[in-house]
Amino acid sequence: IETRATYLFDPGKGQETATTVIARMRDAGVTTVILSVDPIVPKNITEEATKQGYFPEWVVGPSVLADTNIFGRTFDQQQWRNAIGISLPSTSTDNTLGDSYFVYEWYFGKPPPTNTSGVILPGPAQLMLGIHLAGPELTPESFRDGLFQRYPRKPPGLTYSSVGWSDDLWGRDDYNGTDDAGAFWWDPEEPGEDETGNAGTGMKRFIDGGQRFLPGDWPEEDMGFFDEEGTVTNYDQLPPGEEHPDYPPPARG
Repeated sequence: IETRATYLFDPGKGQETATTVIARMRDAGVTTVILSVDPIVPKNITEEATKQGYFPEWVVGPSVLADTNIFGRTFDQQQWRNAIGISLPSTSTDNTLGDSYFVYEWYFGKPPPTNTSGVILPGPAQLMLGIHLAGPELTPESFRDGLFQRYPRKPPGLTYSSVGWSDDLWGRDDYNGTDDAGAFWWDPEEPGEDETGNAGTGMKRFIDGGQRFLPGDWPEEDMGFFDEEGTVTNYDQLPPGEEHPDYPPPARG
């Protein structure tokens, strides 16, 4: 690590932040920039890099939505064509294949009225899961113990994450749930839908069909960044073994 640059998240100071960050990286001779960032300020940072004639390799580390198509399209594409990294979200699917869409349509008998269902579902779903696993006496401790001790971790899939709250992976209490990630590189010329279903150009290419890895399982060999073979940008049908269950819908009055 040649140098570091940190900033407080303030979209109103994005340009000021970008000028400082890029000047520091360029002056230090940095050729690879590792990003652990928000999804807004990288637009300023990548645009400033182009202004200064600075074209490093960009590596997306643990970030908040900077590893999505919807925000990746807002970054300077001359820069972002050199982006690789880890993806915390799993491989994209057609909106109608998402868990939230499936559950809503199954319960109400009609599609969700907006495309925000995918953002709304995870919180209540985890809450109800914890209440269910807590057993007959609900306390903060039984809620925690239910998730930690009674929830069976699923292995990583292609279109879903491996979720668990035990301490078997990290050697410490894990309250975050999702433990795996995939690898991607950015294709600035690939058309497709972003995570909210909006068509556009610029997509993440998930390596190895979107295969996800838990800590300690990442391959040591070359993963094939910038090689289209074996990559996927979006699934228009769920991979074998990842189909939704077929439950009878509830009675609707």
